[in-house]
Amino acid sequence: MCNLNTKKKMEVINTNEVQVPSEAKYDRKAELQAFDETKAGVKGLVDTGITKVPKLFVQPSNIEDSTIHSNKNFKVPIIDLDGIKEDPIKRKNIVQEVGQASETWGFFQVINHGIPSHVLEEMKDGVISFFEQDTEEKKQWYTRDLTKVFTFNSNFDLFGAPVTNWRDTFTATTAPIPPKPEELPSVCRMFVQPLKIEDPRSRNNKKFIKFPIIDLDGIMEDPIKRKNIVQEVGHASESWGFFQVINHGIPSHVMDAMKDGVASFFEQDTEVKKQWYTRDLTKEFTFNSNFDLFRTPVTNWRDTFRATIAPIPPKPEQLPSVCRDILLEYTNQVMNVGDTLFELVSEAIGLEPNHLKDMGCAEGLLAIGQYYPACPQPELTLGTSKHADNDFLTVLLQDNIGGLQVLHQNHWVDVPPTPGALVVNIGDLLQASSLITNDKFKSVDHRVLANKVGPRISLACFFMTNCVTTHRLYGPIKELISEQNPPKYRETTIKEFTTYFNNKGLDGTSALLHFRL
Repeated sequence: MCNLNTKKKMEVINTNEVQVPSEAKYDRKAELQAFDETKAGVKGLVDTGITKVPKLFVQPSNIEDSTIHSNKNFKVPIIDLDGIKEDPIKRKNIVQEVGQASETWGFFQVINHGIPSHVLEEMKDGVISFFEQDTEEKKQWYTRDLTKVFTFNSNFDLFGAPVTNWRDTFTATTAPIPPKPEELPSVCRMFVQPLKIEDPRSRNNKKFIKFPIIDLDGIMEDPIKRKNIVQEVGHASESWGFFQVINHGIPSHVMDAMKDGVASFFEQDTEVKKQWYTRDLTKEFTFNSNFDLFRTPVTNWRDTFRATIAPIPPKPEQLPSVCRDILLEYTNQVMNVGDTLFELVSEAIGLEPNHLKDMGCAEGLLAIGQYYPACPQPELTLGTSKHADNDFLTVLLQDNIGGLQVLHQNHWVDVPPTPGALVVNIGDLLQASSLITNDKFKSVDHRVLANKVGPRISLACFFMTNCVTTHRLYGPIKELISEQNPPKYRETTIKEFTTYFNNKGLDGTSALLHFRL
């Protein structure tokens, strides 16, 4: 977008298009000056909707070698660098190829050079991100002083070259003296994640890993099936901290209606939603964007509602009418699924089926609806930052867009949307590096990627009792403690743990570290 002054200057340039009545009337220097003063570059011209190329860009009619590209007998050399460090014979051959290409072409392409493809893609996206900013944002970097660390302009030789080229450019000096952060554009700040190269965003980077899917069919009727399912749950909880369940008993039409209910709430008129907007997490229903907005180092690309469902059910007027009925119906069925899951987890630990339920792990339920709008630059942000859940158990309903990733064996692995499945993960208060199981099971870091398509819809049900004041202490289960397996965490109340988690926010660190002995 151009401001008013920029637009006026652009209009002056646009009058000097290809068709000029009289060469005497054409003042190239004035046109160059007007173009440079816009500080908007060639993209600024395009943004005004021009239909003809301004005269300052028009090449002489006798452009040399205009048809050389049509000769298909020529191929730019491609040199494969694979094995250059390990194999002396390969290296010798590569050196010869480089020499020949440099002597005959002065150009060549290299493959297997060591730069990961996701880094190359992010770099291209980063270039686009800079140039597609609002013009006013880019102007602060516009300069013809090439001694600066970072410069943006159109045609460094604008006032010296006989013809202007159709491009905009930035230059950045990155070595031998690395630039300071403030010397580079802040186009990515606010939503830019501090991702490291060794923390790849690419999906399916370990395609041979199969995410666990557990079929609960026959769990109540067949003792042999139940025993096998308990083993599957135990293995998935210990090695992954995550798994999906199918044949869990919740009808597909209820799941679909719940996803529609989440979408319906967020896609209401803004004025209607505003009545629910609050950062008071003690209320039965809250709507906001990023519960930790003022504490977290980076803001996530999502909006959220939270509804306290149990142990004290909300009154109808405490929930939005647009999703009230389905929210109550769906979460009631999730409570039933939760009872089954806690039984399986108890048995997998080696305890009686009702052990965790008797401890109150299944009493409370918090439903969180997440709305991830389509993101214009998903490479710059995340839907949800890396974190582990601060509950006993989480049951997630997600749509078919995908984006949820689990950190498994130090790799981000997709949780593929599976029709009819619910995603289950162990929370900090239960297993997976957690308090109760004393590190037997895994409470695993996970995150949600932003996406160019959307919205992505999900509803997470957190089994937790932070909504009710209780002085009950939770810590490693005494039946699991021995001289060989001493307690690794101190006892704590749910209130203390939740308060610490909320104050910390999604900063990428584990809340469990605060309670470790």
